[in-house]
Amino acid sequence: MKISSKYLKTLLALACLLTAAGCQKKEEPKEVKLLSTKQTASLIRMSSSSRMAAAPWAEDIHASLAKLKLEPTKRNICTTISIVEQESNFQADPPVRGISRMLFDRIEAAKKNFVMANLLDMRLKQKAENGKTFLDNAKRLKTEKDLEEWYKEFAATKITSPILSLLKKDLDTLISTIGSMQVSVKFAERFAQKNHVAVPGELRAYLYTREGGLYFGMAHLLEYPADYSADIYRFADYNAGQYASRNAGFQRMVARLSGRKLAADGDLLRHDGSAPEQSETYLAVVDALLKNGESAVRQNITSDLDEGGGPGFGGTATYATIQTIYKAKYGNPILADLPEIDLHSDKISRPLTTKWYANRVNGRFERCMRERI
Repeated sequence: MKISSKYLKTLLALACLLTAAGCQKKEEPKEVKLLSTKQTASLIRMSSSSRMAAAPWAEDIHASLAKLKLEPTKRNICTTISIVEQESNFQADPPVRGISRMLFDRIEAAKKNFVMANLLDMRLKQKAENGKTFLDNAKRLKTEKDLEEWYKEFAATKITSPILSLLKKDLDTLISTIGSMQVSVKFAERFAQKNHVAVPGELRAYLYTREGGLYFGMAHLLEYPADYSADIYRFADYNAGQYASRNAGFQRMVARLSGRKLAADGDLLRHDGSAPEQSETYLAVVDALLKNGESAVRQNITSDLDEGGGPGFGGTATYATIQTIYKAKYGNPILADLPEIDLHSDKISRPLTTKWYANRVNGRFERCMRERI
């Protein structure tokens, strides 16, 4: 009996269906393309409005990725470029508009005490190493490094230093983020200590260099596991803190399950010194668990929420239970959301939010990823 080719094709198709995916061609995993420093320099030139030399920036980006044991993929490169462009337009020590005014505002606040006012006025009239008065030098500040150097010299007296310390105007308060990626000084200190990073000279001074600003900024941006469905959440984390987007998604679920009004800011616990305290998130978690027939042990919940700053929170019983309840009642759990945070800083002159920041950087990132090199 002769069987038509059309019939054979039908039988073959049925056989494939019966054996599930047995007849499907297995796709080979796509090889991730790694960029050269030359290609990275091209992306920098395409992405940035600055006329700086792109090659040194590309070399330091690749060097930082190597130190962090990360590959120079286009995604990692564009993620970095987008933050640098947003924060400094590829300037190792970017100018800050109105930085002299910010300093004078702080000085005026300190002068509310009559004795301190006299001491500060006396010091401002004294001459600095360059022969000009501290007051004159303060009027000519352009960058955070300028301010830091002015401050160190200004405070280097037996009279001024104790006053400024008493008023909590130390450098960490005055300048908390530094360099081309505006990385947190406290983060850099923790990361250097935890990973035994040796830096040439003082850490703060190193952060003002192209190499140092990139290395610690990229560590904050890339050197932590976060399985987000979209890159925008990592950009939000860079602004709000690592895992803030995951935590904000958790808070959204808790708010709906508990019926409580809860700010999805990514901050799960308050801390008084080193000890965690009850927070609105904690109270909402308790309500959410009890309303859905689950036990709510204070110590366990507090311990779990205290993991919110790291990857461990995603593996806690509290996170898993809330996720399971939410999925059963409403469908897919909320794995991440943009944190609701209003940004406040002496350097910010208009109302901005973390959501605005993340969307702004994400736009740069998407344009960078579309560039052909």
